[in-house]
Amino acid sequence: MSDKKQPAQQRVSVRIVKADDPEQRGEMKPIAKADGSLQISPEEAYTAGIWTKPPFDLRGLSKMVDESTILPQCIRAYKSNIAGFGIDIRYKDDFADADETPEMKAEWDHATEVVDMLNMEQESNELFEDIVEARETYGCAYAEVIRDMDGNVIQLEFIEDTPSVEKSRRLDPRVEVTYFHRDHTENRMRKFRKYKQTVNGKTVYYKEFGDPRIMDPASGEYVTELEFKSRANEIIEFAIGTATYGKVRWVGSILTVDGARRAENLNNNYFLNGRHTPLLIMVKGGSRCTGPGAGTRSAPSACCFRGSLGKARPFAG
Repeated sequence: MSDKKQPAQQRVSVRIVKADDPEQRGEMKPIAKADGSLQISPEEAYTAGIWTKPPFDLRGLSKMVDESTILPQCIRAYKSNIAGFGIDIRYKDDFADADETPEMKAEWDHATEVVDMLNMEQESNELFEDIVEARETYGCAYAEVIRDMDGNVIQLEFIEDTPSVEKSRRLDPRVEVTYFHRDHTENRMRKFRKYKQTVNGKTVYYKEFGDPRIMDPASGEYVTELEFKSRANEIIEFAIGTATYGKVRWVGSILTVDGARRAENLNNNYFLNGRHTPLLIMVKGGSRCTGPGAGTRSAPSACCFRGSLGKARPFAG
């Protein structure tokens, strides 16, 4: 029999705790998952309140476009190529080759009617041409969405004064929104913005497109009950890029556009108000004198030059 000591055996105990057993769970709280994105928006870093401001006056971009020799033509090309040929409705690729059912035909007719009657004062393609022009000029554009009592979109109005619109950062709490996907619906949680337009001291508030809550357009507060005609409309936003107020495509050419315009202004002003001398008298071998007749009350700007012969000759400067 060996004298070596045998190592002590280690005991392992296992306990199974069921999450749905209140006796075993005790005071432990159930593990919960976030119902939406947890990323931190850059807007929270430079916005003390809820309202954000564009990084510069957007009206300056409009002035640069007006004074540019190339930007108006580029924006006009965008308008013509994107919306100038009209708006058409087509079935999605999943249903392009399928036989048209009565339900599909009814939905097609309803969508066609909505597009044709989006705006009664102008054609739908003209409406989107205005949106494209503002989008390429300011980096973003806005349209006011009007619904009927059943919640259907019946009208779209282009907001002409884009720089007058301000937006909030995305605000808590998250709201449950229903999305339609093929033949069923899906519910998702998301945050929404608020919008406000201020013109000549008057302010009106809007809610973001898709926000199911009721908003007071005079105060911007969400309410539980409000007369239908007094409820705030929605704003749908068309921005370039991910910046809060979008970013124009020609941002890299701002200095070029501004510098070319300033050079043209300087050149034009030089010919209009420059220092071209209409008459020049050159005196050789003389010196300027300050004697009688120079700078008198009758000719305060007169001076005289003394020639090589010593005779003073008056000269009106």
